Amino acid sequence: MSDSVLIVLLNLCFLITFLQPRQRSNFQRDKFKRLFKKFLLSGFAFFCLFSLCSVFLCGWHAIQDYNFALTFLLILISFSAIFLWDFTIWKIFNFYNRHNAKNVIILGSGSIANSVVSNILNKSDNNYNFLGFFDDRPREYMVLDPNDYLLGTIDDTFDFLRRNRVDIIICALPAGNDAIIVKTMNYAEDNMIRFLLVPDFIRFIATKVNLSIINNIPIIQVRPEPMQKLGGILFKRAFDLFCASLFLATAFLPIMLIVAIAIKLDDAGPLFFKQRRTGINGKSFWCYKFRSMRLNKDADTRMATKDDNRLTRVGRILRKTDIDELPQFINVFLGDMSLVGPRPLMESQTSSNRNFIPRYMQRHFVRPGITGLSQISGYRGEVRDPEMLRQRSEIDLWYVENWSIMLDLSILVKTVIGAIKGDERAY
Repeated sequence: MSDSVLIVLLNLCFLITFLQPRQRSNFQRDKFKRLFKKFLLSGFAFFCLFSLCSVFLCGWHAIQDYNFALTFLLILISFSAIFLWDFTIWKIFNFYNRHNAKNVIILGSGSIANSVVSNILNKSDNNYNFLGFFDDRPREYMVLDPNDYLLGTIDDTFDFLRRNRVDIIICALPAGNDAIIVKTMNYAEDNMIRFLLVPDFIRFIATKVNLSIINNIPIIQVRPEPMQKLGGILFKRAFDLFCASLFLATAFLPIMLIVAIAIKLDDAGPLFFKQRRTGINGKSFWCYKFRSMRLNKDADTRMATKDDNRLTRVGRILRKTDIDELPQFINVFLGDMSLVGPRPLMESQTSSNRNFIPRYMQRHFVRPGITGLSQISGYRGEVRDPEMLRQRSEIDLWYVENWSIMLDLSILVKTVIGAIKGDERAY
C-alpha cells in the first residue's frame, strides 16, 4: 500500500477523532485541566483508530516500512498547535469578560428569576454585572433577597433605565404579564438595550431544550437528542458496523472456539444464551451471550447475583472478564445494539422499572449498548436499591441528551481499562 493511501487514511482518522465541534461561547467555562484532558483523549483515540484501520486495510506487511516516528512528530506538533490556539482563545475570552461586563437587571423575583441569578449571573467566569431586580409582589413572597437586590417596583423600571446604563433586561415574570412585557420590550429595542425573555414553562423542564422554527411557528423540543441528527446517526452506525465487522472477522472466531471447548468440558449445554431484551423505541430483540449459567427456569426474570449458584465454573470466569458479552457484537452488526449506549434489560425489568422511575422509557430512544456510561460509573450488574436504579436511569438519560463521538470513545477506553483491572461488580 502506497504512502499516499496511508496519508489519506491518517487525515481521515484525524478528522474523525480530533476535529469535533467545540462551542466557542462556552470557552470561558472550560478549565485548563479539562481542556488538556480532552486533547490527550483525542490523541489516544486517533492513534488507536489509525492503527486499527492501517492493519485492517493495509496489513502489517504494507506498513512496516512506513515512517511512524515522523507521523507521530507531525501529529504531536499539530495537536500542540491546535491546543495552544484553543487555550489562547480561552484566555482572550476571560480577559474580555473581565473588562467588558454587561449590566443586567431582572424583571421578577420568583423561582425563575432565582434560577437565572444562581445559574448564570452569579457565576464567577461570566461577563455579567447583576444590578438588581424589579417586582410588585410583597417582599415576603420574593424568592430573591430584597435586601440585596430589590431596586423597586415594575413601574420604577423605566426611570431606572433612563438614569443608569443597562445593557441587558432579563424578563422572568410569570404568565399573565403580557402588557408590561410588551411595553418593556419595545422600550428596550428603542434604546438599544437587549431584551431576553425567560419562558414561564421552564419550571416544568429539568433539562436542556431545543428551539426550532417551522413555517414561522416556534417549536420547542423539550429534550435534546444529538444522536437524531443525520451526522450523528451516520457516524455512530458506521463506527459500530466497522468495529463489529472487524472483531467478528478476526478475534471472535478463535475466542468462540476456546470458550466453546471450555463450556462443553465444564457443563453440558448450548454454547450461546439468548434472551429477549428491550431495544430502541421499546422494541424487543434477541440478545446473545456466551452461556455462563446452568439451564434454569428463572433465566428471564432473575438477574445474576453475587455467589449465584446458577453460575458454572467457566461462567464465573466469563462474567468476571466480560467475555460472555462478546457475542453481542453480532447484535451490533445486525443493528439491534450499539457499542455504547444504555445497557439492554430483560423485558420483565423494563416493565417493572417504567412504573416507578420517572422518564425511564426515554433511555430507549437510542440503541442499547454493549457498554455504557452507567456501567463505567459504578452502576453495572445487580441494582436493587430504588434510589440507585433511579440514579442509573438518570445517567443513561444524560448520555442520550449529551452524546458525542468523544464521549463514546471515552467510555470505550474506560471500559477496556476496567476489564483489564477487573470490576468487583462483575459477577
